[in-house]
Parts: sequence; C-alpha cells; structure tokens
Amino acid sequence: MRHTAHARIQRRCAVKRGLTAIALLICATQGVGHAQQPANAPPAAPPKIAVLIVTGQNGHNWRGTTPLLRKALEDTGKFEVRVMEEFRGAGPETLAPYDVVVLNYFERGRPELRWGDRANAAFLDFVRSGKGVVVYHFSMAAFDGWTDYEKLSAANWRPNNGHHSAPHTYTVDVKDQEHPITKGLKLSFPQQNDELYANLRWQPAGSYHVLATAYDDHALYQASRTDSRAPQPLEGAGANEPMLWTVDYGKGRVFVTALGHDVEQVQTPAFTTTFARGAEWAATGKVTLPIPPAMANATAQAAPPPTPEGYVPRGTRPGKGLAPGMKVTDLGKGARTYRINLAKGDEILSGLTEFAEKYHIRNGHFTALGAINKGLFGWSDVERGLGQKKIELNQEAEIVSLMGGISVDNQGRSNVHAHGTVALSDGSVRGGHWWEAHVSIIAEVFVTEEEGGAETTSKE
Repeated sequence: MRHTAHARIQRRCAVKRGLTAIALLICATQGVGHAQQPANAPPAAPPKIAVLIVTGQNGHNWRGTTPLLRKALEDTGKFEVRVMEEFRGAGPETLAPYDVVVLNYFERGRPELRWGDRANAAFLDFVRSGKGVVVYHFSMAAFDGWTDYEKLSAANWRPNNGHHSAPHTYTVDVKDQEHPITKGLKLSFPQQNDELYANLRWQPAGSYHVLATAYDDHALYQASRTDSRAPQPLEGAGANEPMLWTVDYGKGRVFVTALGHDVEQVQTPAFTTTFARGAEWAATGKVTLPIPPAMANATAQAAPPPTPEGYVPRGTRPGKGLAPGMKVTDLGKGARTYRINLAKGDEILSGLTEFAEKYHIRNGHFTALGAINKGLFGWSDVERGLGQKKIELNQEAEIVSLMGGISVDNQGRSNVHAHGTVALSDGSVRGGHWWEAHVSIIAEVFVTEEEGGAETTSKE
C-alpha cells in the first residue's frame, strides 16, 4: 500500500514538473516574439534603389567624377550604389541585383577595352527586361559601331560628329514640363562653366524624347573649338542643342545627360538634381525625389480644370518632328523672307515651330497655300471661357487662306499663331484657329522675319 501511494505521488509530481516546463517554454517563446515585433514598431522603410556605376576607362576624369556621382545619388537617401571598374566578362549574374546601371565609361577607341559579347548581351538584356540605364556625359562616345548601344543612347560623339566651344556658363531650357524628371523644375536654369555638346550623330527623330536644351552660340567657336583641326560645319548664328533626353529600349528606360564635364560641373544644382531624378526615373518609371528650392519652379500654378469634351486643352503646342519633308529657302537679306516647302504627310504647325526655333525667328509673319487632308481647327468660346471648341477635318481640302505670326513666349519658346480657312469639294469652307494640319499633296509657306523681337505671354 505504501509503495502504491508513493508511486502515485511521484507520478503527480512528474506531471506537474512537465506542465511547468511547458508553461515556461510557451512564455519564453511569446516573450521572444514580442521582443522581435514590438506592438508600436514603425513600418519597414522601402528598399533602396540598387545602382551599379560601370567605369574604369574614359577620356575624361572618371576617377574624380565617379565618387561624386555616387555621392549625388546616396545623399538623397533613396539609392544604394556600388562601383565596378572592370565590366569585361560580366554576365547576367553581375547585373541581376541592380535596378539601374550608370555608365561613366569610354573605351577610347581601343578594341581590347570593349566589354565583349557576353557582357554586351547581358547589358542589353538587362535594359530590355525593364531595368534602367543612365548614360553620363562622354559615355555617349563609347562603342563606335555597336548599333544597339547607339540606338539605346540616341546620340553619340563620333568622328566628324561632336564638338563644342570652350567651357562656359549657359542656360538649360526645359522643353517638357510634364515629364517626371523635369516636372516642377525651373523652366530655365544655369549650368556653370561646362561643355555644351553639339552636332552629335543622332538616331532618327521619334526614337528619343528631348527634355531640355541649351543654346549653342556659334560665335564662341571663333575663340576655341575641339574640332579645330577638322572643323565641323556651323549653320546660322547658333542652335538649340539637346542636353537631357530619354529613350525607351525594350521594356526599359534610358536617361542621357550631356551635362557634367568634370568634378566642378557634377556638383552644380543643375547636374545633381537632374542626374538623381533621371536615375530614379530610369530605375522605376517615376520620380518621388523632392526638388531643391534652388531648382524648383516657384511660379508653377495649380492644374487647370479639366477640358470639356470636344475642346482643345489650353496650352496645346504643335507636335515635334512631324514635318520630315520640310525644306527651307532663304529668299533675301535684310528683312529676310523664307519659302518653306512641306511634303505629303508633314504637319504644318509642327514644321513652322521647328523652323522658327532653328532659325531663331523672334518676330515674323507668314502666309501659305496648298492642300491638306486632316486638320484640327479651333473656335474661341469666349462667352463661356472654355477655350477652343474643336473643328475637325478628315477629308481633302484646299487652303483658301492661311496667315499668322511667329513670336516667342515668356519662357523663350517659339510660338506659331495661325488662322485660316480651307475649301471642301462642295465649295463650303471650314476654318478658325489652326492647331494641326497635315499636308496631302504639297504646301508652301512664305515667312517674313521682322526687325526686332516680339514677346508674347500666352497662346490661344
């Protein structure tokens, strides 16, 4: 009996000890869980954009500029940057961890410094898959003859294509205020003592998108020029040269900047702001970085109310590069008169705007004749203040009358203002303010440049 009772007591004690051990284990486990995940813990920060800077060769000061490129990105707090000075032999595994590649590379025309087929293929596949590339400054001179690289970068420094005058301070003018990279920036801002690239070898119009330009004053080439041994042609007094542009390549995005010659130039607000914003866009397709006050457009207005159905949005401008068949003839001196011949398919307003920018027409008037088969005219709804009511044309029509003026707006952009009428096959006419007109056979426009420059602040 005593043995039996003693055994029961031992069993009870063992069960109690086991339950106690289990309870302690549960408490310990819960304690660890609470320690790892506090109830009021802040949400985890979003992952940083992974950047690989490819460098190691360049005709410019890559050793000085590369650390500053890295700093410009990492100072935003949005990027994590690595640098690779030897990309030859790289493959898909090299690029897999990254969202965007920044090129500070030029093989200086030496075949042995080219990356090689495997690295070339990995680089192109990286972009095509939806990743990003930033082509920085003289990297556009790299890989002469590599067709895909030239398509990807859109413009290249090549033999007999690419020169600049002595470094100087110039103004960068934003041409696309709505692109994520440039939206909210000042419409014009200075770049200090930098090279202004001109006469690059460009891919066909439409394969790239210009964000900003700078005026290349040809008078500066008299004092100093990079192509003094074999001067490249200079047409007119100067030209607006692209400084920032983008390219869509496969599913990927490419941002190209011609700014930033050396260590001083890559530390300007103009460079660091556009470079970081361009890198974020190339990596993600959007830009969330704040704009430094020195670069912000303080006069940016709130978005206007939505445009009613059937009306032309306020501020609409002619499309770019829509008149590839246009030819211009200077018909005299003094108050110059030009004859502009437009070919089938050319869009008249786009061609006139391109002409005015190229020839720096600040104050002029024009008349025209010809035929169109597609157009968009406008009627000013003054009473209701709704802007321009659309009048669309989708048939063959003869230009009965077309006249207008050329000026510049308060942002320095060429402004073509045209009114006209066309006759239809039944003798009826349509017309109004001209927004768009596509040539069906041929069109001739005669532009007379007035002395002095006109300024305007708005457009219908």
